[in-house]
Amino acid sequence: MKPFAALLRDALNEPALVTIDDLMVARGIFPYWGPYAVSKADLDMLVKIYAGETAKTRVRANLIDPGIVRTRLRSPRIAGARRLTSPVGQPGAGR
Repeated sequence: MKPFAALLRDALNEPALVTIDDLMVARGIFPYWGPYAVSKADLDMLVKIYAGETAKTRVRANLIDPGIVRTRLRSPRIAGARRLTSPVGQPGAGR
């Protein structure tokens, strides 16, 4: 975060860090999704910590979870891995 901190702090308009995350995987237990889940949990915590560090500044830290998005990563490519679906069975359809 240090390389971007000065850029955000010195921004003329409303400085904001915006990240896209997959919180369902970051906070759940999904066999065979280990490395991906760990990276998402790490990003989630990093943004929360940065938000706390910049709470008294103009910088905003945002984490967006778009829900399940149909991508090649979501297809069942790993033997034994279960396909991740939203609660209503349609990608991106509610939580």
